Amino acid sequence: MLRLILVCCAAGLAAADYAIDPAQSTVGFSGTSTLHDFTGTAKLVAGTVHLDATAPSGVVEADAASMTTADKDRDERMHNFVMDVPTHPRVRFDLTGWTPSATGGTATGTWTMVGVAKPVTFPVTIAGGRAKAHLDLNIREWKIRTPRIIFVTVGDIVGVDLDLALTAKP
Repeated sequence: MLRLILVCCAAGLAAADYAIDPAQSTVGFSGTSTLHDFTGTAKLVAGTVHLDATAPSGVVEADAASMTTADKDRDERMHNFVMDVPTHPRVRFDLTGWTPSATGGTATGTWTMVGVAKPVTFPVTIAGGRAKAHLDLNIREWKIRTPRIIFVTVGDIVGVDLDLALTAKP
């Protein structure tokens, strides 16, 4: 059904609006360090998507304070020194472009974290009322200094995985 709607949008026949259900959606992230790799999650706060061939828009927001990696000390450093959560409590993606495909499409927009907004483009698959995407972000592009503790250094690339539950809006 959703694929049919996207094809119609691509042909300019209809626009479709969706709410993203935070309770049914997940945001994951992963990275590397000189000691070991790590994974984590963040809570989605809000999201909406307007898929239109000529004027797509939307926003997805995650709570930076909810970012966890199952290591309390690492999480505290991430919140206070890396993400500066007190000053920048949200990580946000603003959708500005959408190129539909047979399996979803390509999203273009602005990714904002720690107060820095940068353009990103990434593929999205859509099936069964879910939009899924993976993107790799070089944290240095967002002015985030590479976290280091003694001899342990975190890699510059952080992978982000989005699994968003879409609900059609009337």
